[in-house]
Amino acid sequence: MSNAQRPVTHLPDLPDTAFHRASQPFMRAFREHATLTLVMVGALLVASFFLGTYGWIPLLLVTLFMLWMALYSWTMLTNIERLMRIAVLVLFVSVTLVRAFPK
Repeated sequence: MSNAQRPVTHLPDLPDTAFHRASQPFMRAFREHATLTLVMVGALLVASFFLGTYGWIPLLLVTLFMLWMALYSWTMLTNIERLMRIAVLVLFVSVTLVRAFPK
């Protein structure tokens, strides 16, 4: 089995910053309840569709969550992965702004 096919068994150590230390309890909860996290994000996205005028609020919550996750993992990402995270964040920010200010 080549290195590209081997599963990652050890993640790189995160920097010891105040941001990473403060995020540890949340990350532990998200790891233990990964399915619940996915369902909550999906429910917020669906709710944003049905809330009409105020649909931008759940989108904003999802966007902020994704921004936090991107910042948390930024040091472990390659340049291409960083570019993909930025593209998704730009997409979510733009959709949120369009929903918040439709005209």
